[in-house]
Amino acid sequence: MFVLLLVLLCVTVAVLFDVPRRMGLIPSHAERLLSGPPDRLTAGALLADFQRAGQPTNGLSVYVLPVKDTKHTLAYIILDPACGYHFVNTGQDNPVLAAFVTVARSKNATDVGRVAVEFRNVTGETLFVMTAPVEAIRRFADGVITRQQFFAKTDGRGDLSKVISIQLDALRGGK
Repeated sequence: MFVLLLVLLCVTVAVLFDVPRRMGLIPSHAERLLSGPPDRLTAGALLADFQRAGQPTNGLSVYVLPVKDTKHTLAYIILDPACGYHFVNTGQDNPVLAAFVTVARSKNATDVGRVAVEFRNVTGETLFVMTAPVEAIRRFADGVITRQQFFAKTDGRGDLSKVISIQLDALRGGK
């Protein structure tokens, strides 16, 4: 009985602390999805596209990563107020959607198949990450599909309570 409890405890600890992945026995999600070095040239060109679109580039990071077993790349955009990012009115009512559209419309994003946008709070914590296929972003930007149809094609995760708290603080005047 004691041995069974000890084995159960060891398995629980290994799962909770992600021991097999940390020991390299199981590849991480990134290792299973991505391959090769980042495409710094395309990332720099996309950053210039953000600047041309009137979006601030302070605190905005762009990574272009090759996706394993495909000819496509993933454009990963980080909007980080802790590093100086701030929203400006670029004609879009949603700066996250504006980031998606900037990448999807870029002539420099010919190999990008999917875009991910991570938004962080003023302390650098991730509030949410949202991803969408470039084709859906283009269809949304061109008015072919509605915002609701676009969001139905996205995937994401985040902390909704933190996002709502930030919105409420903004409505109260930042207090």
